[in-house]
Amino acid sequence: MILLVCSIIYEKVKTIEKLIEKSSPKPNIDKETYSKLVVSIYDDLLKTAKYKLGDEEDAKDVLQDTIMIAYLNFGKLRNEKYFKTWITKILINQCNKYYKKKYKEMEVFDDFSSADNVVSYMDEPAEYESIVNLLNEREKKIFDLYYDNGFSIKDISKRLNLKENTVKSILSRGREKIKKKYKPFTLAVFILCLFVATTVIAISVISYIQDMFRVENEGLSNESVLESIETLGWFQKSDMDYVDLGNGYKIKLDYFLLDEMSLYLVLDLESEKDLSKYDEISPVDLKIENENGDLICDWTNLNTKQYQRMNGIKNIERKSNHIKQLIYIYTDSFPISNTLNISFSKLGLHRQKLFSENLETIYSNVNISLDISEKFKNRSNISYSSPDNMFKKALISETGFYAIVSLDSIGSINAKLIDESGNEYSCFTSLLNSYDEDNFAIEYIIVSNYNDKNSENLKLIIDGEEYLLNKL
Repeated sequence: MILLVCSIIYEKVKTIEKLIEKSSPKPNIDKETYSKLVVSIYDDLLKTAKYKLGDEEDAKDVLQDTIMIAYLNFGKLRNEKYFKTWITKILINQCNKYYKKKYKEMEVFDDFSSADNVVSYMDEPAEYESIVNLLNEREKKIFDLYYDNGFSIKDISKRLNLKENTVKSILSRGREKIKKKYKPFTLAVFILCLFVATTVIAISVISYIQDMFRVENEGLSNESVLESIETLGWFQKSDMDYVDLGNGYKIKLDYFLLDEMSLYLVLDLESEKDLSKYDEISPVDLKIENENGDLICDWTNLNTKQYQRMNGIKNIERKSNHIKQLIYIYTDSFPISNTLNISFSKLGLHRQKLFSENLETIYSNVNISLDISEKFKNRSNISYSSPDNMFKKALISETGFYAIVSLDSIGSINAKLIDESGNEYSCFTSLLNSYDEDNFAIEYIIVSNYNDKNSENLKLIIDGEEYLLNKL
């Protein structure tokens, strides 16, 4: 393992050295030293670029350009201890430029369009907390979306339900507040501090949480849930200790997420034994109830009356003595609850081949009581009705638009949502593992990344047919 890590680091160093081999003029740092400096933070830089651009190949291309720019401008860095902050800002500027060039919609203010602006002010002090306190809550929110998360004016307008001119005015007003009280360059340093204080944290925490709950690779789409994780902190970290399963195994519930129609549980298994031969874990007889005895799911008897309609498992992390697993459950609604009681007595350890192969079963009675946070208990939704009785449910919640429809055909369906302004939103559709006996039809779930609860009327187009939805 040590040799493998050393080999990977060596290859990165050689790649970076090769990248800067033909650079001119030569800065006041040798290429070997610079390469090792970049390698030490390479993974963090790549995560930042992936977070900003959403595509790994684009991120790698922009990071290569950034490495070159930083190398050629290294002489402008007054203090080497600020190297990571400095190159991160250059990287973010390059990401913004790339995004603007590719999508023609990202707006970047001239003040921050060049790395030289930041280089010039790197060592100047900025009274970060004092500057933050100059801004009201709405200004802070928009500054965060624009400068930290890289959203365009248009995106912020849609997200916060504000006119684009209003967003521009708020940004302008916030900048003027800063300029009046401080020297002009302080605004640039403040934005840099904003990146350092929030973006890096967001990369290391929010991006990690989003990746944890992401299920696109499992044939599903939860884009709206991932966006709510970012904007609303829509997840809960469990504070529970590990439960001893015996024989060197222990397990805990690590993270939890609940919205109107989906439930996510992250289990964390650790062992004194080698777990490298296992690909995933599964609580075979998983049972979840709330404090009222409502049965959320029972994997031992799917014929019982319960809320579960569809479930799946996703491997998140797998190490020699550690496996982290996501369990996700979809339904047509979840009851408002204060507590979830989670239990199982058999934990299967599997290896994935053509078919899943159970290699070992750990027998231990596990009972976890999870107190649900206020945001989940106080979640709300707006329901919509349709003249067509094919709609079993249609609603907008904090995490997006959901609908359950009954159709008399089996197969993939295409759907898109249209709001009152005529804006179109793509939809993810999936067959629910249930049958509508009343209408002799198959049920599908439709999900879209749209959560404007002020919408009075919506249109849902399914396989070319238009259906009206009216707010109840």
